[in-house]
Amino acid sequence: MASKCDPASQLLTTPSSTKVKASTTLNKSKEFSPKNMLSLDLPDACWNSDQGLPQSVTLDLGRPCRVTEMRISFQGGFVGQECTLLALALPAGMGTSTSTCLSEGEGEGNGDEVLLECVPEDCNEEQCFLVSPPSPPLPPAAGALASAVSDMGSSGSGSDKGAVTGDCEHRRQVRDSLSQGRAFQYYRVVFDASTDFYGRITIYQLGLYGSECTTHTS
Repeated sequence: MASKCDPASQLLTTPSSTKVKASTTLNKSKEFSPKNMLSLDLPDACWNSDQGLPQSVTLDLGRPCRVTEMRISFQGGFVGQECTLLALALPAGMGTSTSTCLSEGEGEGNGDEVLLECVPEDCNEEQCFLVSPPSPPLPPAAGALASAVSDMGSSGSGSDKGAVTGDCEHRRQVRDSLSQGRAFQYYRVVFDASTDFYGRITIYQLGLYGSECTTHTS
């Protein structure tokens, strides 16, 4: 189900900074080029896929970014469904390396990441889908600390409760920091189904929103 968009989010996919490739284009026509999806000045321009499934769109943002939401507008009757947004560690045919915001040594060996799975509605209106990075579980000790705070109640000493609460807060901050997500340069949107019988998909606007970050080339 679509969500409410964040008006403060930064548009990361622009015609000047983003390269885009599609799995297919109807009749290989420039009129239906996937680049049309990135243009805000040409509302009637669109990308039309050829028939067949799955279909996909691969985006090179030109710099590492953390994506927090995807906004997409289809033509009703030609809506891509069973949609997955992937962050690509090393996409075939679109480059030889990727950059992240991580410190040296962090994230090594990690591959592609599934950021979002959704089923867009069959309609013409813009739909927004939020990316919610999974939070790593807290260590078992964190649960014990939380129970200790609850058991103390009003009878516990202020200093003991303060120490336990402080430790829990520190763990929460670490967890939140880890769950902010990695930054990637390459993303792919995959559609495993379509509302069209022949598997064709028509997209007028496709935008990834979020934040840029300081580059570190690995």
